[in-house]
This record gives sequence, structure tokens and C-alpha cells, in this order.
Amino acid sequence: MTGKEWLLKAKERICKFGIKEWVTVLVVGVCLLVLVIPADGKKKTDKMTDNITPTPMLSREESYTEVMEKRVEELLSQVESVGRVKVMITVKTTEEKNVLKDGTRELKESTEQDSAGGSRISYSEVTENETVFSGEEPYLLSESYPEVIGVVVLAEGSGTGSVDYDILNAVQVLFDLPAHKIRIMKMK
Repeated sequence: MTGKEWLLKAKERICKFGIKEWVTVLVVGVCLLVLVIPADGKKKTDKMTDNITPTPMLSREESYTEVMEKRVEELLSQVESVGRVKVMITVKTTEEKNVLKDGTRELKESTEQDSAGGSRISYSEVTENETVFSGEEPYLLSESYPEVIGVVVLAEGSGTGSVDYDILNAVQVLFDLPAHKIRIMKMK
């Protein structure tokens, strides 16, 4: 069958379509369209990274606590009657980064014969891992931030019940800390 003959037969079949067939074609087309277009409107290039959310990148000079202290200082200084603010955060652990490793594992079996005629099978395992890189940086699977165990806030406007209460509640919400692990003091 030539291409022209095939097109003529296809045209005849399409002309005979009823409403049921057209609805089926429409539904299949919409389903294919939904599968092809990514939900976020971006072209997906790497299936491995689809479920990983971006984490804030810290420079090598800045630690998590330094960044968080600055952010809390900026936030609290914007609260009415608080004034200038200085914040110190203490943490229990350090940052941990879990990087993607690509490796091989080889299981070796060897049979040994002794002089008395007996034999013994021994197994050994060799594992080699290499870190996977995305550009020049290692590919991060997850990153856990340090656990905050205490916060001290120095504020110009401290000393009044309402200002201290607002500062205390803000720090409790931000770090999920009980009140006894937060100290608010008046700045000189």
C-alpha cells in the first residue's frame, strides 16, 4: 500500500467518525497533553532532581548561625519599639550535607585447597564510591541544619513587657524553642 492509498483510507475512516469516536480522540489528546507538559511550566531535564527542593546556599565564610542571626536581627529591628537588635544563637550540632555517591560493589569468591585435601570457599567484598558532581559542586541529596538550643536577644527597646513578649514569641515561633531557652536583655 502506498502513502497516497493509506491517506485516502485514513480520510475515509475519519469521515465516518461519530460523536463517540471524536470524544474518545479528544480525551486521549488531552491526556497526552497533560503527560507531556510539566506541571510547573518548566522543561524537565533531569528526573533525579525533580523531587529535591533547593536549599539556601551559604558561602564558605558564613555559617548557618551567622546567617540566621542576621536575619533575626533584621526582622526584630523592624518591630515597633524594639530599636537596634543584636542576636546570638547557639547550636548543638553542625550542618550536615548528604551528597550523592555513585559506586560499584564487587563480590569475589575464591576457593582454597589445603595440603590435607580439604577446600574452603572465602568471600571478599570490594566497594568503591565516588561523589557525583553537578558542575563544580557536589550533588546534594539533603542538607540538615544545626539544632538551635538557645537564643540571646539584646534590644534597645527591651525592658517593657509588651516588647519583650513580642520578641519572645517571635523567637519561639522561628526556632521552635521553649521560653526558658530564650533570653531577652536591654541593650546599653
